[in-house]
Amino acid sequence: MAAWMRLVAAVALTLLLAVGSRAEQPTDPRLPLVELQYDGKDAEALQALEQLIGERPELVKPLGLDYLEGRLLERVGHERAADHAYARALDDDSSLVPFARLQLARRQAQIGHPEVAAGLAATALGHHPPDSLVAPLTDVLVESIAGGGDCRLLADLVHGDLPDAAARRIRFIDGECAARDGDLAKARDVLLALLDDDAADLIGKSAADRVVSLPSAGFAPEQVQRIALAFFEHREFRLAEPWLVRALDEVSSPRQAEELRYALARSYFWTRQYGRAATAFARHAAESNSEEERARGLYQQGRSLELLGDWPSAVAAFHQAYLADQDGVFAGPSLLSALRLEWRRGDEDAALGLLQSLRSRHAWQPLVSQSAIFLAASDLVRGRTDRAANWLDLIPGGNRDLAIKQAFWRGRLEELTGNPRLAVRRYATVLRLDADQPLAVIARQRLAAPSLAPLAIQEGLKMATGPTRDRLYTAWLLLGDDQSKGAAAKRSVLVAFQRDLRTQQVFAAKSLAPANWDMWNESLESPEARLLALGLWNEGAAAIYSLFPLSDPSATLTSIDLLTRAGHNRQALRRAEILAQRLPSDLPLDLYPDALRIRLYPLPYRPLIESHADQENVPTMLLAAVIREESRFDADAVSGAAARGLTQFLLSTARRLAPRAGIATPSAEDLRQPQVAINLGAVYLSELAERYAGQVLPMLAAYNAGEDQAALWRSYCFSLRPEEFYSKVGFKETRHYLDRVIRSYVEYSKLYGGEAQLNLASSE
Repeated sequence: MAAWMRLVAAVALTLLLAVGSRAEQPTDPRLPLVELQYDGKDAEALQALEQLIGERPELVKPLGLDYLEGRLLERVGHERAADHAYARALDDDSSLVPFARLQLARRQAQIGHPEVAAGLAATALGHHPPDSLVAPLTDVLVESIAGGGDCRLLADLVHGDLPDAAARRIRFIDGECAARDGDLAKARDVLLALLDDDAADLIGKSAADRVVSLPSAGFAPEQVQRIALAFFEHREFRLAEPWLVRALDEVSSPRQAEELRYALARSYFWTRQYGRAATAFARHAAESNSEEERARGLYQQGRSLELLGDWPSAVAAFHQAYLADQDGVFAGPSLLSALRLEWRRGDEDAALGLLQSLRSRHAWQPLVSQSAIFLAASDLVRGRTDRAANWLDLIPGGNRDLAIKQAFWRGRLEELTGNPRLAVRRYATVLRLDADQPLAVIARQRLAAPSLAPLAIQEGLKMATGPTRDRLYTAWLLLGDDQSKGAAAKRSVLVAFQRDLRTQQVFAAKSLAPANWDMWNESLESPEARLLALGLWNEGAAAIYSLFPLSDPSATLTSIDLLTRAGHNRQALRRAEILAQRLPSDLPLDLYPDALRIRLYPLPYRPLIESHADQENVPTMLLAAVIREESRFDADAVSGAAARGLTQFLLSTARRLAPRAGIATPSAEDLRQPQVAINLGAVYLSELAERYAGQVLPMLAAYNAGEDQAALWRSYCFSLRPEEFYSKVGFKETRHYLDRVIRSYVEYSKLYGGEAQLNLASSE
């Protein structure tokens, strides 16, 4: 019995050691290949792969090693050998065959064989490829057909069951083929049908462009309207104008006429023809049957007139808009718009009367708060202190953004009235509420001035005694890490925030090395999972979401890194934001763990950003911040307003800037190219810097809302002080945009170097 028990124990010990050995050194033969690629050693990975194939040829087909060999050969510059590897992969496990076909098709297109490339892509699309392959296969097919591929390949795909985006692209190229073959009637029908289905996407824009270029005997009225609105939706206002005029001449429905009239007026407005826009909006108001539409037309007439510089007429239009629909959505904004103009024109009594009207309705309280900040800022930048406190008292509590503005301007009031200690406390409140907000950046600069700096240190030392987190955090903001009590206060705040397990887990999280990925314990059956296990992050990106769960902070950090390697920047940033949600909502960004902060503020395309920023003499980190907030580093981003690419340009703006950027007339597809988009973004920021003498806030406001609108907000100001401009930006969307970009600008400067302290101030 004893011998039997010893035998069982020995077997158990052997199994335990074997399990432990496998846990420490996973035996999956793909792991060394993944590790080498993870370290950027493609040549070494290729050498190790060839050795593995030689030693264990039975693994080639089940693991898809031929396909990996092709990818590695292509990366190290051996394209012809890569083609042979892809061809062998066509006989491997069927799940990777579509990927091999895609690479072969791309290679054939590159070497000038569009007919072969089109055949390979069409075959792959016709055999239900994985979802992740549909778009790239469609790209190759469309480009190859346009380059001379056989149009007959489209016959089975046009009526197939492809996803909508791919199906529309194939229908479009089918229309192009019809035009190429001289069947203009079919081409028109296909293009107009695409417009009918959806005029708002890129195919809708391409269909509109193409159909008007075809020789024709004319269009029916409903087709004219369809084309006009397609150009309008894509903000091609110069193209839209003649079609809108033509559509209005032919329309019979009053409702459609109203829509077309408003679109025509907006087209004049967005092409900066403000006089024509004002006339068109007035016509819209006069011919509309509803109170709301009349008010909308008059309100937009007022906006056109104020941009034209005719402020008395603008005030009159705003008053009429209010009277047209006193309970409608344009009533309050009309009063506020008139108030701004009356105050800036010097008619204070009229402006204050409008303020009283706004105060008469509780629903207009947000507009009252905007008015109060506008009026207080106007007085304080001119040194007048007798009325500002009463206006600032009109701002209710409970809203952090308003609390920041109120605290900042109360700080300015305390400075002007000789209460520097109270001013320090007000500015400290601004920093505590949001240390990277534009007014906080300016408050920090004021606290560094000789008149306030000693008092700021005294206040910081006082706050450093605690006991609350807010006091300790404020102490650190005022003292910084260089002061021992400031650094100690920061440590105390971090300890206080890390008392719960979820926060501790995020702070302890680290990106995992390939050997520690849990995926090696999974079956890895899907093609994307198998590609990921070969080190092909891009092709395998779809598997990252399931194999690296959000429930594990370290796995989440790893997934962010893999998505970034795959070029899926938007998705990587979204995962970083989800991980940040595990932290306490009141934990300041300054105190986030560095591993998370750098993933919340990544810097893809860094060489391009640095090169073009340097070439155009704009701050590198400002350009990076704009790209982050415009597109989330997604080169394929398209906004609802038809802005495209990393820097979110309208095609009309891109074409205006193209000569200065040294770019041939760009197309919508060109804006998807990072080189083009970043170049244009740097050129535009440089142009805005020249216009606004390097003042960052007007530059960014112009980037977001348009140059004329930013100039109008600047005309509301009595000074060149950035705090006044920021407080008088009229669009909520633009104010939030300024907040986001400045926060990113500050964070990028901290994380990657650049300006030691962001300076928003003018030379005034």
